[in-house]
This record gives sequence, structure tokens and C-alpha cells, in this order.
Amino acid sequence: MAVHHGGKEATDGILNSVQGYDLDNQGNIYISSQKSPDLEKKSIIIRRF
Repeated sequence: MAVHHGGKEATDGILNSVQGYDLDNQGNIYISSQKSPDLEKKSIIIRRF
């Protein structure tokens, strides 16, 4: 079974990160995820040269 990686989305101050999901031959879906508290809000400037 292959594991696929998802993205991140923020809801209610919680950062949700879906790390993988899978489907077996019986149609069951398995999802692994992680929740962490919201990071401090700071201004970050990214410059590319």
C-alpha cells in the first residue's frame, strides 16, 4: 500500500498536518495526522536573490 502525504491547514488556532493516508483492499481509509498549538505570530520576511 502506498502512503500519500498531504498539506497543512490552520483552524481555530490549531495547526493540523495530515502526514499520510492509505486505502486497503476492503475500502478502509487510514489517516495519520498530528496536531500542534499555534505558533507565535511574528512578522517574517523572506527574500530570494
